[in-house]
Amino acid sequence: MSQVMKGFVGVFLLLLLATSAVGLLGGFIQVLRAQSFHAGVLCELEDSDYAPEVIEECLSKAKENGYTLELTLYFKTGGNLKLEKREQLPKTLSEVDMARVEMKFQIQVPILGISSQQILSGYGR
Repeated sequence: MSQVMKGFVGVFLLLLLATSAVGLLGGFIQVLRAQSFHAGVLCELEDSDYAPEVIEECLSKAKENGYTLELTLYFKTGGNLKLEKREQLPKTLSEVDMARVEMKFQIQVPILGISSQQILSGYGR
């Protein structure tokens, strides 16, 4: 009889471990997607030489994917411009030297009850 109880406890613990592992892998995949999106935004901005249309597209894609994107554009003249919404975007962005891309996203692992906001930050020239 004790062998049956030990067997059931072992199976229960294995199921608990497997469920936890699946939840953690799901959270890890969320982080990988966010990192990939962040790197893509940096590449698109650099490749377009900070074109306003591309910035607008990146901000709208971030909103669609549930990310909060904050761009800080640094100009050759020494000033900077912080953009969080498409409405703040000026018509022309000449003389942009560098940009800081900060992206906030939420990691959720419902199986374990984990919810955390994370920030990715990077610079593009």
